[in-house]
Amino acid sequence: TLIRKSAVSGIVLLFIDMAVVMLAQKYVSSSLVAIVASSTAIWIMALDAPMWSRNFRNPAVIAGMVIGFLGVTLLYFEQFNQSSNLNNHSEYGILLLLFGCISWALGTLYAKYRSSGEEEVNAFAGSAWQMIFASLMFWICAGFSGNIAGTDLDTVPVSSWLSLIYLIVFGSILAYSAYIWLLKVRPATEVATHAYVNPFVAVVIGMTFGKEIVTWVQIAGLIVILFSVMLINKKKKIRNDK
Repeated sequence: TLIRKSAVSGIVLLFIDMAVVMLAQKYVSSSLVAIVASSTAIWIMALDAPMWSRNFRNPAVIAGMVIGFLGVTLLYFEQFNQSSNLNNHSEYGILLLLFGCISWALGTLYAKYRSSGEEEVNAFAGSAWQMIFASLMFWICAGFSGNIAGTDLDTVPVSSWLSLIYLIVFGSILAYSAYIWLLKVRPATEVATHAYVNPFVAVVIGMTFGKEIVTWVQIAGLIVILFSVMLINKKKKIRNDK
């Protein structure tokens, strides 16, 4: 049962969303992708039916979600203006991104209420199975598209292999497993704030290690995001609903 449910959540949560993002970037810029992807937090709150009575009666949560989305928009506003986001068929990219956001939200809620089990050990086992099934789907798609046959591993630079190892360890084993575990112990709306925190962390790391220039508009976006997360987590001494 755990494996079957993990297969469903892994395909809906990971495979569909990630595949859609890759397809959408053919039509829109990465900055627009980041902005639309942040709406995942709003979709999770909107689709989390068991928590409607709590979330929609809490002005702080509603305000935090809206303000957080505005903060991410500020964060990428300048890149959005400077890039050519209105390419041919850009509407396809936006529709794909919205579909991906809804898919991630549905997969998240399925993982919380139906998949992975209640125990912590099952939550981590569930996240492992989810990643396995999602990766199998990507391998199948890559095989049918001819990408595997057309890939020469000898030409892959060392930096790419190191990046892959980093993503496996920190992005998958640690971050995604923590995400699935948090869904078991905290409300989904709280966990959904990762959609706002991720761009925040990306900008801070880029500024610190990549020596990237951060504008005052981006700093304003960072402050707005922090404020939104504080609002959403304002009343967390209430019992831990699932």
